Amino acid sequence: MLQEVVTVNRSDPSKTALIRRKFVMEVNSRYRSVASNLRIAAANIPLLGETNNFTVIQERLDWVQTFLDQQFKVALLAGDWYQKYIEDAYIKGVRRGIRYTKGKELFWLDSSSAQGLEIAFIRQVSNMYTLDTLRQKTLSDLTTIVQAVRGRILSDLSILLVRGATEKDIYKSLQQTMHNIGVLRSRTVARSEVVRAQSYGLLDAFQGFGITEVKVAAETTKSFTSNENVEYISSSDTKVCPLCKPFDGKVMSIQEAYGLIPIHPNCRCSFVGSSAKRSADVGPLISGIVDPPSDLNG
Repeated sequence: MLQEVVTVNRSDPSKTALIRRKFVMEVNSRYRSVASNLRIAAANIPLLGETNNFTVIQERLDWVQTFLDQQFKVALLAGDWYQKYIEDAYIKGVRRGIRYTKGKELFWLDSSSAQGLEIAFIRQVSNMYTLDTLRQKTLSDLTTIVQAVRGRILSDLSILLVRGATEKDIYKSLQQTMHNIGVLRSRTVARSEVVRAQSYGLLDAFQGFGITEVKVAAETTKSFTSNENVEYISSSDTKVCPLCKPFDGKVMSIQEAYGLIPIHPNCRCSFVGSSAKRSADVGPLISGIVDPPSDLNG
């Protein structure tokens, strides 16, 4: 059994603040793009007038639905823009796990070889099922939110058109829905999935290098402030988050740990090693590694 004094930033044990902020900023930017295009379109299409003609109203709703589908697909659901944050968080977890096991002397390598080991391990696991699953979950969550936004916009718009609402009222309603459902929920997905990816990377590294049990390092409750671009801690309270408290310090096997964190939306808990055995020979992993590629430095 490893005996250790755990040193961890309890306000953010996951150490993913920068990745989360970048992910949230891009979510904000992409929703702003959709809202801006929607505003331009709403000012140029004949949404108003003939509100007693339900055939005309349905045609307008169909147009808006098609427009939203195109906008959301381009801005939020197409491409791999979100994947880089998941991959960065996963790799961060892997690096933390390798450096932890090296620090506990579970294998012996000089610094150059240890760096090569880190790169080789990341290459080895980067296309595994785990990482693909994390990417797909993030896309699924974003897709669910987009569908909720679209449904609410169309529902509200149908009522507004029947009532003969002004262009200003229509856009205000669309903007509120976009923010309250789309932006806010997507920010939660961004923060939560980054922490999930970090925990999976950490556990994969622990498992690969001899850690057999882990312990939950729960985040502490702070006065948490956020806006569309930043999140920061504004007090020095040290109380453990009440939702995470039952798990704080709990020791479990690696397999039991997978899927536990994030414990709740916006959770920032993480794991530390608890029990370990000496790692097997890691030489084969670093064979052929000479210079690390630039994108994996740091």
